[in-house]
Amino acid sequence: MIFNIPVKHIAMTIVSFGLPFAVLMTIVNYLLDGHIQANSFLLNFFGFGLFMGVLTLFKQKEDLHQLTKGKILPEHWQPLQEKQLHSSMSLTEVAENLKQEKPFKNVKLQKETGRITFKTNATVDSFFGQKGCVEQIDFENNHFTYRIQSRSFYFFDQMGIPLNLKNIQRISALLSGK
Repeated sequence: MIFNIPVKHIAMTIVSFGLPFAVLMTIVNYLLDGHIQANSFLLNFFGFGLFMGVLTLFKQKEDLHQLTKGKILPEHWQPLQEKQLHSSMSLTEVAENLKQEKPFKNVKLQKETGRITFKTNATVDSFFGQKGCVEQIDFENNHFTYRIQSRSFYFFDQMGIPLNLKNIQRISALLSGK
């Protein structure tokens, strides 16, 4: 960990910003000059990747710091956030309550047998949006057990990690009635 950020996450962030930029700039340079320069590609890749990586990683760290009240754990940096909890609400009640919650009002909700899936739109904090589900995994003593999952739409979209945790926290609060 560097600055309490996992090295794998740092590397993925640098690659997800640096590689597309370097490829785009290499194509532009080839069209203008007719040459492909490896040193230009590497400079664009690492330069832009590091610059954008530093900016976004510290924003993500600050967002996670607020969401976890200063107790950031390594699992908070995982692209897939997941939680299991018990609730007295049925899946139909969960779907109706989600439609009333501010962050989920404009979200595409689909109710399937035993689960509700959602897909959020792209935002500044998540380039491609999030997708997730609330899945009923058990029913016992008039209480439902649910598995809640949220992740970025594409695995390489590292920007949405704090939003995934926020989605889990919002749905958990809704299921527990807080």
